[in-house]
Formats: sequence, structure tokens, C-alpha cells
Amino acid sequence: PRRPPRNRSKALVASLRLHGTEEDCSCFCTSEVQILPVCSDRIVLIMGARSQLWSIAKMSVTGGVIGVTISDRYVTVVAIKGHSMHPTMTATDSALRGDIVLAEKACLDQYKFSRGDVILFKCPSNHKEVFVKRLIGLPGEWIQLPASSEIIKVPQGHCWVEGDNAARSWDSRSFGPIPLGLINGRVTHIIWPPSKIGRVERKWPEDRIPPF
Repeated sequence: PRRPPRNRSKALVASLRLHGTEEDCSCFCTSEVQILPVCSDRIVLIMGARSQLWSIAKMSVTGGVIGVTISDRYVTVVAIKGHSMHPTMTATDSALRGDIVLAEKACLDQYKFSRGDVILFKCPSNHKEVFVKRLIGLPGEWIQLPASSEIIKVPQGHCWVEGDNAARSWDSRSFGPIPLGLINGRVTHIIWPPSKIGRVERKWPEDRIPPF
């Protein structure tokens, strides 16, 4: 396929018109009161005491009691806020702030990720904010842009991420590929509510990955 222009960043920024003007984008990753609704897929790290984490673990198990040791060094527990990963993950107005998920950090040692993984990463324009998206393109892979015939190559040391709910997601379609160094972990399980407990499925839009 025809190789895209090298300076892809400006074209990617132009796609922000889907959600607002380029000036508006400075508000996507600022303080909580300035976050726009389209960026409400931001997640909040649960930094509660060990007793609180243990309570969550107990509530997520039915039919028995299982001992669980949770360490922030190896896993992170997060509450989803927003709708960019719907229906895989759902945010609500309940006291528990929607789905609660478990993310492992062992993958960060050598950036062991696979296409289709759901990952946590720092917002490219504000590292204090953390997003949750699905990994669509790995370093060095070619990927077809959604609703377009254009094909781009993901730079080495970067990946392409998108929300499952494209209409409500601010992702690589807007800010481009993200550096692997921004990734905080890989979401492996939903642990709350009880009706959704289980492993997070790995999937991706196969029709957008060229066969070469």
C-alpha cells in the first residue's frame, strides 16, 4: 500500500474535530472538574487500605472463601468511569462507580503485550490521568484507520489503542500512537459486579490489520 506521510501527527490532531476543536483538547486531560464528557472514560485508581481491597476481593467471590493477597507492585484495582469500553466494561452512578477490574503489571517488565489486550495507560497530555483502552496495533504493525482506506505504520516503541465504544472514546484516532512507556498494566479480570466476574476477552478488528 501507499506509504503515508511521515508527519502523521498533524493529521491525527485534525481528527479531534470529531470531538471538538484542537483548543478544546487541552481540557481532555486536566483536573477532574475540567474533564469533558467525551473523556469520561478516565479511570480512578483505588488506593484504599488493605482492608478495603480485601473486602472487594471477598465480594467478588461467590460460593466460597478464597484467600487473596493484593500487592500494588504486581496488580492494580481500578474502577471504570465512562462509556468508552462499553459493553465490555460499564460505568454507572452506583457507590462502586461501575465495573471494578484487576490489572496485572508483570507485562511491563519486557512490554509483553498482545493485540487485543485491554490496557491501562497514562494520558499522553496529562500523566496524572489514567485511561483504559484496547490495544489494536503493536509496534511496527500496519493498521487501517477506521472509516478510511488509509493505512499507517505504528512506530517502534509505540502502540495503537482504541475504545470498544468508538462513538464515546478519545483514543489513538485523536492523539495518535502512544509510547509503550505510558502503559501502567494489562486488564485481565472484571471483579465487580458479581454478574460480570470473569476474564476480559482478548479481541480486535481483524479486518483492519492488513495481511502483510
